[in-house]
Amino acid sequence: MLIKIKTKPKKFSQYKKIIHQPLYEEVLKLAKNLKGIRVAHLNATAGVGGVSEVIRSLAPLMNSVGLKTDWFILPSNNQFFTITKEFHNSLQGKKWKLSQRNKKFYLDYLKKAAKGFPADKYDVLVFHDPQTLALIDFLDVNKTIWRCHVDTQKPNRQVWNFLIQYIKKYDKVIFSLKEYSGHAVVRSKIRIVPPAIDALSVKNKKYPGKKARRVILQCGLNIDRPIITQISRFDPWKDPIGVIKAYRLAKKSIAGLQMAYIGFNLTKDDPEAARIYKKTKKAAGNDKDIHLFFDQKDLGDLNIDQFIAAFQTGSDIILQKSIVEGFGLTVTEGMWKGKPVIGGKVGGIKLQIRNGQNGFLVTNPEDCAKTIVRLFKNPKEAKRVSQSAKESVRTNYLMPRLLRDYLKIMVEIL
Repeated sequence: MLIKIKTKPKKFSQYKKIIHQPLYEEVLKLAKNLKGIRVAHLNATAGVGGVSEVIRSLAPLMNSVGLKTDWFILPSNNQFFTITKEFHNSLQGKKWKLSQRNKKFYLDYLKKAAKGFPADKYDVLVFHDPQTLALIDFLDVNKTIWRCHVDTQKPNRQVWNFLIQYIKKYDKVIFSLKEYSGHAVVRSKIRIVPPAIDALSVKNKKYPGKKARRVILQCGLNIDRPIITQISRFDPWKDPIGVIKAYRLAKKSIAGLQMAYIGFNLTKDDPEAARIYKKTKKAAGNDKDIHLFFDQKDLGDLNIDQFIAAFQTGSDIILQKSIVEGFGLTVTEGMWKGKPVIGGKVGGIKLQIRNGQNGFLVTNPEDCAKTIVRLFKNPKEAKRVSQSAKESVRTNYLMPRLLRDYLKIMVEIL
């Protein structure tokens, strides 16, 4: 059975002084037409990760402007999450053969999970990513939206051909970028909606500099030496070994450089993470200036949001050297904190970063290392880029803009 998740109330009015006034007024105008409608978001887990973070903020903001919004997740099952992680990787281009046995397990699991769920009492159901996709076959639904958070530019055709039969059943299909939407989906159903961050969350509020330095010091880094940080799952698409290569190249020019990679294993839907962590740890070797954070005990008395906020605040440069990236909320977070961000020239990172203006795009460890060195040797440029980055997030990638886009789609389908 699907599990209901409680969310803490949020007030949309708190955003009035953060975002631009026309957007604030547009959200309120749209919400008047949707007051009282019932909405449910359905996704894999409520743990850490971009999808759950977005829903945790979006659902209560929907409630704040007059909708009645609930959030549900799937019951945990290792075999199911192993299969759907392969779906996720396959949508991003991994070669993998989908067996009849795995198809059957995926569908049988969702059929069982759907039992007893009162889908018909909701006016709109929003399903997120492949994990929940086929639920539509087992529920008595009204209006439906499927939200794809991954890069589907070059999907594994066998997996895509299996999933497309369910995607076609939805009233609207949302992708983060236009480039992701070109594979046999009815064009009139497609909407392009990039994700966003919540400026009011613990992670994205201004974090005291002294407190950040204290956290970093407790984690074994020297706060008086340069620090670069990547915050990502231990996942091959995030290229953790490439990050280590870039760090080692940059350290030849930047004396005392330290690297942190934060990828705590706190989610149940990524069974691949432990294996990638071991490979990354092996690549790090005995270098005491490489700090990998995977085990939950390393959080100490902090929660994950406080820990990440401390490192994003206290680091000199934020990296997101992905080789495939659906969007990259950690890029958005670093930019919002006024940090110079270096990202892989892929997917949603390209949408956020205008190279040399509000951040930097790189294609390999060598380019990444050169950019790290450039920023440390040109602090004025780093400051200019950081200031531009923060304003671009304010305009384009805060939660009220995402709320507006969802409200627009709901007005269409209702």
